[in-house]
Amino acid sequence: MATNRRVWKNEATTPKHAWDQFRAWAASPSNRMTGDFMDLLSRFVRRPHVAGGVVRDARIAAICVSHGIEVLLTWDRDFSLSPELRTRDPFRHGL
Repeated sequence: MATNRRVWKNEATTPKHAWDQFRAWAASPSNRMTGDFMDLLSRFVRRPHVAGGVVRDARIAAICVSHGIEVLLTWDRDFSLSPELRTRDPFRHGL
């Protein structure tokens, strides 16, 4: 899957096709999903401005929230698109 239109232009995978493919992989009997990860991820990736590399951030946010992580240390502001996960910049505020 390639969802970044700036890089792949007309060859980028559509969001619907990418999500359908991910769901197919997730449905594999050898795969184990935790808690409400798929529901969270589905909500997070369908938000405005979530495309390309931000999809990876949405996946990380869904993993964190589904595991009860309260704060993610990061300086990546794209995580603000998932307000369910609080973030803190360790370079600005220290550990």
